[in-house]
Amino acid sequence: MLENINISDILILLGNIFAAVLYYTPLNKKDLFIMMARDPALTENFFSLSSINNDKYENIQATINLLIKEKLYSYLPNVEPIYAYNLALLKEEAKLQNELSVTIGKIKQWADEQSLPDTVSLVAFKEKLAMPSDAIVIMYGAGKKNLETVAVLITETAINLEQRKQIVINMLADKELTKCITGCYSRISSAAEQLIESFEGPHQTRSWVQSYINTEARQLAAKTAFPMPVTYQALVCKASGCSEESNMLHANNYLLMKAKERGLPVTVARDTGAIAFDTTINTNDKAIINTYISYLEKTLNANNLVTSISEKLHRDIQYLLSRDLNYADKINMIINKLNLLGEDNFYPGEILSEDGHLKSPDYIKITVTERLSKKEPLTITHHLPNMGLLEKAEIHTILSPEDGKTLKFHRFPSLALSWFQKDDERKPFLPFIKENGLSHFMAWEPLQQQPDGDDSILVLHNFLIKSTKDLLLIIDHLPKEKSFLNWISLKQIVSFVKQDATPEQFVDIFKNILFIPNRSQANKFLRECGNVFVHNMLRDGIFQSSVDIAFPQLSFTYTAKDYSVNVKQTVLKLTKELLQLITISNFRNFNGFVFYKIEYLDYLNQISFNHADLKQAQFFQPINNCKFDFADLRGTKFHHNLNTLSLQTDLREVTFPITNAEVTALNLRGAQLSTTSFAQLRNLDITDFSSTDLREVNFQHATIKSRLQYLNFNEANLESVDLNNLNLQSTWFIKTNLAKANLVRTELSFDNKFDQQTNLAHSQLTLSTLYSLYQKLGIKHFDHCTIVIDDVSMAIDLRFEKASLQGATFIGKKLKGIFIESDLTDTTFSPSTSATSDQIQTSTLRLEAKFKNSLLNKAKFNHVRFLRDNHFSDSSVQAIVFNAVEMSASLLFYFYEQGHRNFQGIHELKEGILSNKLPPLPPLPPFPIIQ
Repeated sequence: MLENINISDILILLGNIFAAVLYYTPLNKKDLFIMMARDPALTENFFSLSSINNDKYENIQATINLLIKEKLYSYLPNVEPIYAYNLALLKEEAKLQNELSVTIGKIKQWADEQSLPDTVSLVAFKEKLAMPSDAIVIMYGAGKKNLETVAVLITETAINLEQRKQIVINMLADKELTKCITGCYSRISSAAEQLIESFEGPHQTRSWVQSYINTEARQLAAKTAFPMPVTYQALVCKASGCSEESNMLHANNYLLMKAKERGLPVTVARDTGAIAFDTTINTNDKAIINTYISYLEKTLNANNLVTSISEKLHRDIQYLLSRDLNYADKINMIINKLNLLGEDNFYPGEILSEDGHLKSPDYIKITVTERLSKKEPLTITHHLPNMGLLEKAEIHTILSPEDGKTLKFHRFPSLALSWFQKDDERKPFLPFIKENGLSHFMAWEPLQQQPDGDDSILVLHNFLIKSTKDLLLIIDHLPKEKSFLNWISLKQIVSFVKQDATPEQFVDIFKNILFIPNRSQANKFLRECGNVFVHNMLRDGIFQSSVDIAFPQLSFTYTAKDYSVNVKQTVLKLTKELLQLITISNFRNFNGFVFYKIEYLDYLNQISFNHADLKQAQFFQPINNCKFDFADLRGTKFHHNLNTLSLQTDLREVTFPITNAEVTALNLRGAQLSTTSFAQLRNLDITDFSSTDLREVNFQHATIKSRLQYLNFNEANLESVDLNNLNLQSTWFIKTNLAKANLVRTELSFDNKFDQQTNLAHSQLTLSTLYSLYQKLGIKHFDHCTIVIDDVSMAIDLRFEKASLQGATFIGKKLKGIFIESDLTDTTFSPSTSATSDQIQTSTLRLEAKFKNSLLNKAKFNHVRFLRDNHFSDSSVQAIVFNAVEMSASLLFYFYEQGHRNFQGIHELKEGILSNKLPPLPPLPPFPIIQ
């Protein structure tokens, strides 16, 4: 089913999915669980233990102390140098002065060998220290230690020679050592700090990188493993059956330990409590570890690494600038600190404003990125081969539209790390385009050879935008006063989105397009993306949200209550929001789409599928407060709970849930139902069918006929349906169309509701049913109905007053009762529907009914025996038709007096055959014939 699904980057959340088997549609899970891709902007060196990881911590100060004793003074292990912090406590002054002489001599000797300037100031400095005083004493304690540090580290080849020389030049500059002791101490301390940092460089850099990695790893272990309601470390405890409260730290260490075993550059101290999890955790539950590691690899990215180091350096430099040091010394210390990461064409003005204030970390990121991307071994390293942690930049030449000058755009794999260079000034890319837009790029050299329009933009995208992630970054940083479509074509946005967008990115981009002033662009965007792609985005979003797709075999589970808050706050963006966005933009094609079930997430809530194409779609997800009015639901299947739905559409081919589903508050007004769909809704206890079209429902079907009581058929269309012999007690028919319906022997009750607008025209019903409708429910219009005179009605005299029976047909053996001021125009009285004027039937309708002040014009009496002479008191009987009737002579003369002349249909008088007994009748004046 899922072999061809493009699930690019789908496991960024799907990897976190754990739960016991829950109700869902079967999926091919093995195709979904794949390792998430690492950030391509990070080199393999970053993920290499040999490059970054170093569990053995080296105490830099202990190393320096040893070098001072052995290398500078050649002391035995039990002999220590002399330091004095108070003249009154100074002992062995001669030894102290000798050590100072040796130290300064070593520095001068090395400086002279390197031909450094101003070394003579060291001689004057030595003479100054030979005269003890309270002002000088600082140079006998901490100052002496700094001086010794300089002496031993300037000869360390682990530090770049040029860097060592520059540090000593800065220390001797301006003959500072010949001036006040405070200035001397500051200059020497600065030189010592820089040399220590440079000597410690590999460890310092490793420490920064390691700090970033470990922080990410520990924070992720303590994060909620969506959509589970608890953290990764809590899941480890639960899978091991141990107390979460007392084992959280061990569980955190365990996850880091497993990440390290997989080759990730993580450091973690040995923890026997963590090691014990290997034997207690259930085998099936080790999927937790795989998921954690996969997500950790995705979390570690170049931009986060550079940001972490840049922010750390920003804090350190801010502190350096606040220190009471010579400004030149501060600058030297800043440069030296940055050089720990490698070399770069850096100048202080990049990160410092003209008034000496530090700019934002974005400006530090430029030099950090450049240094971390160097492929050649760093000159300051001795244990850290090939430090290049980031992929190198592509360099593109751009002509500035402002002054025609050349700009160089350093395009890193991570667009957030890219930057510009104009003359000697470097600027970060994203802040630059936030101010200037993309106008500079439109003047890029190759673009000048391209035609205007999308082809030109295509070239722009080839070097500027390489992924949907890049596209989003640019959209988010372009000036808000202009639409981003001024610089980026919708066509190219679609091409990148279709290339690699995740559901989250698709939602973000679509929201940006949706809320620009020209709303038609949103519709165009969806059309350009195509139905298949939009379906894939929606489907991937659903899969990422599902609790039960990837890991259905965990040994434990949680309840719906556990999940509720976590899931609802995290995933609505992928499913509900995506659905809402595309539907409000008139996306309507969901043909064949499968809405899979996501446990504990109500993502089909308040969605309008009005006018949507949902042919052959399947809904395994519960649905709440959604609209399907005028949607094409041919072949659509609903498998789960339905609550508060508007289904004003053709439901004849819809399959509703058969069992174990809650279905409530369906608005079926205007819906067309078939026998199958009506039966399914009745099985779900749906009783409100008001305003529905039920003409194709076979109410005689075995699954329906016994379940027709207490229903609401108000305003429904029941034309021509067969309700013969069915129990419809307490069912409502207000304004219902029952035209041509068969209501013969239909069982009704006082609880049935009809009104004057209920259409019974042409329906079939028994006289007792009709009388119930008339007497109990107030119905008086039965025009064109076929009325079967049943045994019940023959046993009593029925009374109808002001009833309308125009064109009705009475069929039966005997009609009793009285019709007062009723309209029976064109009504037929017959023993059966087959009696005709040319076919004498042996059966006869015995007419005992009376008609008082009623209309019987054009009435037809077929095979009727008139049993009373006073049938038609004060009634109009013009143009009536007799066919094989039997009446008394007095009744015949009554008709004659009313103007009737055609008596050929009178078959028999009570006294005998009409042709033998009836003499010719005298003529009467012509009587108008009613047409």
